[in-house]
Amino acid sequence: MRTRSFVLATALAAVLAACTRSFPAAFPTSSPASSDATEAPVADVGRALREDPPLPGEPTRGWHGLEPASVTPPHGGHDHAR
Repeated sequence: MRTRSFVLATALAAVLAACTRSFPAAFPTSSPASSDATEAPVADVGRALREDPPLPGEPTRGWHGLEPASVTPPHGGHDHAR
């Protein structure tokens, strides 16, 4: 019984030792993990519940994911009709 628990403990220690990762002593300032990094902007997740989204042609500032529409190429971008 003692040998079995020793083998299990050794195997567990070996598995845990194999799973460790190296951890840098310092992060670059541009890294989000750095304490000197600039704070991320706060996302207003409730805005879509309080306001209507902008109509086409209206400014989309502050609405993440609503980029201005790009000009579509002729024929809707399909190349097979040439």
